[in-house]
Amino acid sequence: MSQECSVKNALRQNTEQAIAQGLYGVPTLVIGEHRFWGVDQMDMLKAYLSNQDLFENDAYRRIKNLPTGIARGK
Repeated sequence: MSQECSVKNALRQNTEQAIAQGLYGVPTLVIGEHRFWGVDQMDMLKAYLSNQDLFENDAYRRIKNLPTGIARGK
């Protein structure tokens, strides 16, 4: 019974931490400063894990500097 309570407490703490970071959706993985949201991002996550300079090329820099269309509020 106490193991069940500790699992529930860990789940609550992890959920609260994710909400505080503005995370939502499953799966959301945070690796350093990068967020990978959605199962369709698993290939990009694998590519990033094998090359952590993946987002440091000119194409990604241009994308990063595009204006935001809509920002989700907290």
